[in-house]
Amino acid sequence: MKKGVSSKMFFGDPATLLLSVIVCLCLISLLYGWSGADSNNFPPGPKPLPIIGNLHILNLKKPYKTFLELYKKYGSVFSIQIGFQKIVILCGYDTVKEALVNHADEFSERPNIPLFEEISKGSGNFFKIV
Repeated sequence: MKKGVSSKMFFGDPATLLLSVIVCLCLISLLYGWSGADSNNFPPGPKPLPIIGNLHILNLKKPYKTFLELYKKYGSVFSIQIGFQKIVILCGYDTVKEALVNHADEFSERPNIPLFEEISKGSGNFFKIV
């Protein structure tokens, strides 16, 4: 007759279990708290989760609603992170105009994102107004 599998087989003694939990919590806090060396140069924004960034707060069907909520909390210039990519969001006519007119050199280059290139067919326009 076989006996059931004991929990000692998986966890060992309580000290090993406690140490394992502490190590896991430390790793999670390091990953969650780590945002890279260049985070001081980015505007404020919500704290990203490891791997997914801020996808958990983003309304994927209507992202502008999420951006309006973040605008109310962080102001007209804020940053979000999607995956490992950090993105700066500009809200409002005056903010966008100042960025593109007065700071054109800083905003003249944008990263090449293959998905956007495929959707826009190289025109640079991602959103289509119908």
